[in-house]
Amino acid sequence: MCFERALSATTRVMGIPEIVDLICDLGCLSRPDLANLCQVSRYMLDIGTPLLWRNATAESLLGLIDSADLCWRSSGALLSIVCNVYVFATPGVKEVSLVPNWATSSGQIPFSLGSTILKALVDFCPSIQTLDLSTNDLPSPTLVANARFRTALAHQPTRPWYQELEHLTRLRHLTVSEGWLHPASLEVLGSIPQLESLAIAPGELDDNFDYRSDPGPVVPSGAFPQLTKLSLLELDGYDVGIILSIVEITRKITTVKLELSFDSVLDDTYWELEELFEKLRNAVSLRELHITFPFSPEEGERSINAYDSIEKMGPHLSLEYVYINGIRIDRCRRTCNIRKLASIWPNVRTLSMPSQSASIRELEEFAALPSLKHLTVNLDLKHPGLPTELDFECTTLETLTSSGPVRLSTVYKDLSLSARVLLSLWPSLERVTWSDEDPARTQLAHFFNSEVLPFNRKLLFGTPRDNAESFANMSKKEMKALFKLVMEDVEEADSDSDVDTNFSEESGSE
Repeated sequence: MCFERALSATTRVMGIPEIVDLICDLGCLSRPDLANLCQVSRYMLDIGTPLLWRNATAESLLGLIDSADLCWRSSGALLSIVCNVYVFATPGVKEVSLVPNWATSSGQIPFSLGSTILKALVDFCPSIQTLDLSTNDLPSPTLVANARFRTALAHQPTRPWYQELEHLTRLRHLTVSEGWLHPASLEVLGSIPQLESLAIAPGELDDNFDYRSDPGPVVPSGAFPQLTKLSLLELDGYDVGIILSIVEITRKITTVKLELSFDSVLDDTYWELEELFEKLRNAVSLRELHITFPFSPEEGERSINAYDSIEKMGPHLSLEYVYINGIRIDRCRRTCNIRKLASIWPNVRTLSMPSQSASIRELEEFAALPSLKHLTVNLDLKHPGLPTELDFECTTLETLTSSGPVRLSTVYKDLSLSARVLLSLWPSLERVTWSDEDPARTQLAHFFNSEVLPFNRKLLFGTPRDNAESFANMSKKEMKALFKLVMEDVEEADSDSDVDTNFSEESGSE
């Protein structure tokens, strides 16, 4: 085809991507029209591709990059990261993530090398807004024995690593290591005018510096003027407490994310936990709180027993979202009730504690939170107790989710009792959601949501009092028949199946 030939109006229109998308999305093209469309598209490809590559240069293509995620190859060529920075760092880059390869002997970024990397970023992409640079000067003995790492560690930059950061004035999101808590570098961090999000990961500075020493890190008044989000990743609980005690960091924080790593353990409790929650008192503007402690149940590990540690954080009137995983409050051993959380979390709307086992009794205490709309716990409704008299006003709960398998009784009387107690706590509750793939248990859960809950809601709220008893008697036979059909499909369960009792005529009546 001759490129100098005048293009038809149709061909020109087909060069507009939005119009092509609109035509294809309509889905009403006939087969001949679709064939013509394919022919025109192929024509545009034939003339467009050569023109693109004929005028393209490496510089112009690299200029289109706005995000660079750089890491080492498995071979661990440490200094290649600097070469990659010089190649990909262009004025258009807004995001750079330099990910250490912790698994290799030369996968760490020493602070001195970090200075060189920062200098390259300052020279080539000063408008960068997001930077992930976790440096570490205290490697394992294996790393010290590695010649490449020793070479990088001995690298002498022209200026200290933190001084280059002063020129990246448009940074909004920054991830660094705990070695940056050195007074000089911490002061630079606090002076970044637009910094909104700060994440601190493991990685210490080999300069005989220990930020844990008394009185701990100090920053000038007015530092971190725009900081609203703080993430502390895989740090020891004691270290987390020290960082949270820096008032200039926490005073305007609205979101805190803590990924904990504890060394000292005594009877599945951690003494640092109480101090950690106490340090959260400084975060008076807190709206979202995320706390995670990783543990492996398959290896016999247990979640942390918090006792009354959570209460130590004191009242937080702005807090609306709480996610706490790997931490539980044991009912038999705690010194105070879960319901006391209502006094410190009066406005929490979403509470997720996947590691917290919750029977009817625990749910009664969670119901005391006055603003709760969404609750996630590890539900256990196999053995419901009789409801207690509530001394607080019921809230309008929108969702109740279980982080574990279905735990419902197969005795109809207990199943119905569970529904009545749940509705007495939260009259607005429509259904309960479980994380379970077992067909028998999910069938029982479906029956509970679709039949038992609506049936008991009508008994409690939907029928005039003078007709309530006759309505109940009329419906029990139908419910009993439905329940029998469900139970015929439910197999005998193992210890996790939560099917512990076979249905009988006596247990199915009320």
